[in-house]
Amino acid sequence: MAEITLPGDDVLTWPHHVLADILARDEGDIPDLIDRAAKQREALASGGLGELPGDPESLLSYAKAWEGCAARYDESDIPAEDADWRLESEYPIDALLALMEDGKAGWIEWFRTENTWAREDGRNGYADLLLEEIEEEVVLLELEDGRVDVWDGWHRLGAQIVKGELTIGAVVGTPKPELKPTPR
Repeated sequence: MAEITLPGDDVLTWPHHVLADILARDEGDIPDLIDRAAKQREALASGGLGELPGDPESLLSYAKAWEGCAARYDESDIPAEDADWRLESEYPIDALLALMEDGKAGWIEWFRTENTWAREDGRNGYADLLLEEIEEEVVLLELEDGRVDVWDGWHRLGAQIVKGELTIGAVVGTPKPELKPTPR
Protein backbone atom coordinates (compact mmCIF):
# COMPACT_ATOMS: atom_id res chain seq x y z
CA MET A 1 0.00 0.00 0.00
CA ALA A 2 1.11 3.57 -0.67
CA GLU A 3 0.28 6.64 1.39
CA ILE A 4 0.04 10.35 0.67
CA THR A 5 -0.24 12.85 3.52
CA LEU A 6 -2.74 15.63 2.87
CA PRO A 7 -2.72 19.07 4.43
CA GLY A 8 -3.93 18.68 8.03
CA ASP A 9 -2.01 15.40 8.37
CA ASP A 10 -4.82 13.28 6.92
CA VAL A 11 -3.40 10.23 5.17
CA LEU A 12 -4.84 8.68 2.03
CA THR A 13 -3.90 5.06 1.42
CA TRP A 14 -4.06 3.41 -1.98
CA PRO A 15 -2.80 0.13 -3.36
CA HIS A 16 0.45 0.77 -5.24
CA HIS A 17 -1.00 0.08 -8.70
CA VAL A 18 -3.84 2.54 -8.09
CA LEU A 19 -1.47 5.27 -6.92
CA ALA A 20 0.82 4.62 -9.90
CA ASP A 21 -2.18 4.94 -12.22
CA ILE A 22 -3.25 8.21 -10.57
CA LEU A 23 0.28 9.62 -10.74
CA ALA A 24 0.60 8.62 -14.39
CA ARG A 25 -2.69 10.34 -15.20
CA ASP A 26 -1.60 13.45 -13.32
CA GLU A 27 1.92 13.29 -14.80
CA GLY A 28 3.46 12.96 -11.35
CA ASP A 29 2.14 16.30 -10.07
CA ILE A 30 1.76 15.52 -6.35
CA PRO A 31 0.31 18.95 -5.35
CA ASP A 32 -2.40 18.52 -8.03
CA LEU A 33 -3.08 14.98 -6.81
CA ILE A 34 -3.43 16.20 -3.22
CA ASP A 35 -5.72 19.03 -4.32
CA ARG A 36 -7.88 16.61 -6.36
CA ALA A 37 -8.07 14.16 -3.44
CA ALA A 38 -9.14 16.98 -1.09
CA LYS A 39 -11.84 18.12 -3.58
CA GLN A 40 -13.11 14.56 -3.92
CA ARG A 41 -13.32 14.13 -0.14
CA GLU A 42 -15.21 17.42 0.13
CA ALA A 43 -17.58 16.39 -2.67
CA LEU A 44 -18.24 13.03 -1.03
CA ALA A 45 -18.96 14.75 2.28
CA SER A 46 -21.76 16.70 0.57
CA GLY A 47 -23.92 13.58 0.61
CA GLY A 48 -25.28 10.86 -1.59
CA LEU A 49 -28.45 10.29 -3.55
CA GLY A 50 -31.21 12.53 -2.29
CA GLU A 51 -28.78 14.60 -0.22
CA LEU A 52 -26.83 16.32 -2.98
CA PRO A 53 -28.28 19.79 -3.64
CA GLY A 54 -29.75 19.95 -7.12
CA ASP A 55 -28.86 23.57 -7.86
CA PRO A 56 -26.46 24.17 -10.78
CA GLU A 57 -23.65 25.64 -8.64
CA SER A 58 -23.60 22.68 -6.23
CA LEU A 59 -23.67 20.18 -9.08
CA LEU A 60 -20.84 22.00 -10.85
CA SER A 61 -18.80 21.97 -7.63
CA TYR A 62 -19.44 18.23 -7.21
CA ALA A 63 -18.54 17.50 -10.84
CA LYS A 64 -15.33 19.56 -10.64
CA ALA A 65 -13.99 17.16 -8.02
CA TRP A 66 -13.96 14.42 -10.68
CA GLU A 67 -12.95 16.63 -13.63
CA GLY A 68 -10.37 15.00 -15.85
CA CYS A 69 -10.86 11.49 -14.50
CA ALA A 70 -12.00 10.25 -17.91
CA ALA A 71 -9.20 12.13 -19.72
CA ARG A 72 -6.78 9.23 -19.51
CA TYR A 73 -9.22 7.18 -21.59
CA ASP A 74 -10.56 9.89 -23.83
CA GLU A 75 -9.10 13.16 -25.07
CA SER A 76 -12.52 14.75 -25.63
CA ASP A 77 -13.04 15.64 -21.97
CA ILE A 78 -14.07 19.24 -21.37
CA PRO A 79 -13.67 21.36 -18.23
CA ALA A 80 -16.60 20.99 -15.83
CA GLU A 81 -17.36 24.73 -16.22
CA ASP A 82 -18.04 24.17 -19.92
CA ALA A 83 -21.00 21.89 -19.17
CA ASP A 84 -24.49 22.33 -17.79
CA TRP A 85 -25.08 19.89 -14.89
CA ARG A 86 -28.28 18.22 -13.75
CA LEU A 87 -29.20 15.60 -11.17
CA GLU A 88 -31.01 12.48 -12.39
CA SER A 89 -32.28 10.02 -9.80
CA GLU A 90 -32.95 7.35 -12.45
CA TYR A 91 -30.42 7.56 -15.27
CA PRO A 92 -31.01 4.67 -17.74
CA ILE A 93 -28.25 2.07 -17.52
CA ASP A 94 -28.95 0.94 -21.10
CA ALA A 95 -27.29 4.18 -22.23
CA LEU A 96 -24.04 3.01 -20.60
CA LEU A 97 -23.85 -0.67 -21.56
CA ALA A 98 -21.86 0.10 -24.72
CA LEU A 99 -19.00 1.51 -22.64
CA MET A 100 -17.76 -2.07 -22.26
CA GLU A 101 -17.05 -4.39 -25.14
CA ASP A 102 -19.75 -7.10 -25.14
CA GLY A 103 -22.20 -4.86 -23.25
CA LYS A 104 -23.67 -6.41 -20.10
CA ALA A 105 -21.47 -9.52 -20.31
CA GLY A 106 -18.40 -7.28 -20.61
CA TRP A 107 -19.47 -5.29 -17.54
CA ILE A 108 -19.98 -8.46 -15.51
CA GLU A 109 -16.54 -9.78 -16.44
CA TRP A 110 -14.93 -6.38 -15.74
CA PHE A 111 -16.61 -6.16 -12.33
CA ARG A 112 -15.52 -9.70 -11.44
CA THR A 113 -11.91 -8.88 -12.44
CA GLU A 114 -11.87 -5.58 -10.55
CA ASN A 115 -13.21 -7.31 -7.45
CA THR A 116 -10.48 -9.97 -7.67
CA TRP A 117 -7.71 -7.37 -8.11
CA ALA A 118 -9.02 -5.34 -5.18
CA ARG A 119 -8.99 -8.38 -2.89
CA GLU A 120 -5.50 -9.38 -4.09
CA ASP A 121 -4.00 -6.00 -3.21
CA GLY A 122 -5.49 -5.89 0.28
CA ARG A 123 -8.79 -4.08 -0.21
CA ASN A 124 -12.14 -5.69 0.59
CA GLY A 125 -13.21 -5.79 -3.04
CA TYR A 126 -16.50 -4.53 -4.39
CA ALA A 127 -18.92 -7.32 -3.43
CA ASP A 128 -20.47 -5.03 -0.81
CA LEU A 129 -21.83 -2.91 -3.65
CA LEU A 130 -23.88 -5.92 -4.72
CA LEU A 131 -25.49 -6.21 -1.29
CA GLU A 132 -26.45 -2.61 -0.66
CA GLU A 133 -28.43 0.09 -2.39
CA ILE A 134 -26.17 2.44 -4.34
CA GLU A 135 -26.59 5.86 -2.73
CA GLU A 136 -23.79 7.95 -4.23
CA GLU A 137 -24.41 9.33 -7.70
CA VAL A 138 -22.10 8.52 -10.59
CA VAL A 139 -20.74 11.51 -12.54
CA LEU A 140 -21.29 11.38 -16.30
CA LEU A 141 -20.59 13.67 -19.23
CA GLU A 142 -22.89 13.24 -22.24
CA LEU A 143 -21.14 14.32 -25.42
CA GLU A 144 -22.94 15.53 -28.54
CA ASP A 145 -21.96 12.45 -30.56
CA GLY A 146 -24.05 10.32 -28.18
CA ARG A 147 -21.05 9.04 -26.22
CA VAL A 148 -21.03 9.15 -22.43
CA ASP A 149 -17.84 9.53 -20.35
CA VAL A 150 -17.88 8.22 -16.78
CA TRP A 151 -15.99 10.69 -14.59
CA ASP A 152 -16.70 8.82 -11.37
CA GLY A 153 -18.59 5.69 -10.40
CA TRP A 154 -17.34 2.81 -12.57
CA HIS A 155 -17.64 0.26 -9.75
CA ARG A 156 -21.06 1.49 -8.60
CA LEU A 157 -22.27 1.39 -12.19
CA GLY A 158 -20.81 -2.10 -12.66
CA ALA A 159 -22.55 -3.31 -9.50
CA GLN A 160 -25.91 -1.98 -10.70
CA ILE A 161 -25.45 -3.79 -14.01
CA VAL A 162 -24.45 -7.05 -12.31
CA LYS A 163 -27.55 -6.77 -10.08
CA GLY A 164 -29.75 -6.28 -13.14
CA GLU A 165 -30.84 -2.79 -12.16
CA LEU A 166 -32.20 -0.55 -14.92
CA THR A 167 -31.25 2.87 -13.50
CA ILE A 168 -28.65 4.63 -11.35
CA GLY A 169 -28.51 8.06 -9.70
CA ALA A 170 -26.27 10.40 -11.68
CA VAL A 171 -24.89 13.91 -11.88
CA VAL A 172 -24.97 14.47 -15.64
CA GLY A 173 -23.22 17.14 -17.66
CA THR A 174 -23.79 18.21 -21.26
CA PRO A 175 -21.63 20.72 -23.13
CA LYS A 176 -23.09 24.22 -22.91
CA PRO A 177 -25.01 25.21 -26.07
CA GLU A 178 -22.52 27.96 -26.93
CA LEU A 179 -19.76 25.32 -27.11
CA LYS A 180 -21.62 22.94 -29.42
CA PRO A 181 -20.82 23.22 -33.13
CA THR A 182 -23.53 24.91 -35.15
CA PRO A 183 -24.86 22.75 -38.04
CA ARG A 184 -24.47 24.40 -41.43
